[in-house]
Amino acid sequence: MTEVQETLCKVAKINFIRYGINSVSIEDLCNQSGISKKTFYLNYANKVELIRSVLDLLHNEKCATVEKKRHLMESMNVIDFIASFASTFVTSKEKISSILIYDLEKYYPDILHEYKQKGDLFFEESLERYITRGISEGLFREDMDIKNTVEYIKCTIPSIKQMKESSNNTAEEFNMFVIDLYLRILASGRGLIYYEGLKRRNQNK
Repeated sequence: MTEVQETLCKVAKINFIRYGINSVSIEDLCNQSGISKKTFYLNYANKVELIRSVLDLLHNEKCATVEKKRHLMESMNVIDFIASFASTFVTSKEKISSILIYDLEKYYPDILHEYKQKGDLFFEESLERYITRGISEGLFREDMDIKNTVEYIKCTIPSIKQMKESSNNTAEEFNMFVIDLYLRILASGRGLIYYEGLKRRNQNK
């Protein structure tokens, strides 16, 4: 990505999140970026190409945030690591706004589909990595079918998010409920003993 493309992409991201796609013109973006329309078209063939770049940027930012957290895993076991997500696990807000989602669904469904596919793939790869780590630590079940377990958890996420909408629990309480649910599916006997001990220690803090 050239310097001009990077500038345009960052400016477009801010505007698309705030105002949606169709409310922001190429001329608006050029003015805010301090470039001419000619320069824009030398870097992007059209607005659609820019939209794809913005969604790539959003995806990469989300992945980078997860990867930063993953480094914590080097100093703790998989159950401690998953439990540490209690405040953000399911209810963390997407950086992609509702108005942006609306425009994507209505006018650019194919691009939105591509974005979601990338997100799903990253989620699956990350979860598979965590499960494999848990098995190697003896904290997750050895007899688990990893691929099918990942697919099952992925399929339950939309329903879990829908449940959150009608829950009277705080975000952290609800997230702990979800983490508890998944860990009881994944954990070995040894893992469950460790997890119950962790819960008691946290309750006594």
